[in-house]
Amino acid sequence: MKIQSQVMSKEGITYLAGPYRGNINHNTYIAHKAAMWLWSQGFVVFCPHLNSGGMEVKVEESKLMEGAIRILLKCDRMAVLPGWRESVGTLAEMQVAREHGISIHYIQEVQ
Repeated sequence: MKIQSQVMSKEGITYLAGPYRGNINHNTYIAHKAAMWLWSQGFVVFCPHLNSGGMEVKVEESKLMEGAIRILLKCDRMAVLPGWRESVGTLAEMQVAREHGISIHYIQEVQ
């Protein structure tokens, strides 16, 4: 896995953001692989795909996003998966991160 940016500190919590809608199974698989790799490297990771994925069947997506943003605001940095440019949700999360001084790190590929 390649991460583009300065060296990420392993202190605190990393919020893992990336595309969800569209090919949900594939996107969740990619998020899971990235989360496992980050954990294996010593990071503490929160991944919305794995926390609330599939709940949109019973819970409004706006409520899920609101909850994810509340958690993001408790995190120390954001790692972003490939495909973020086409993801409305990820772009919204990134905007919140920028507004609150949360550093953003870009994952270039997931193997």
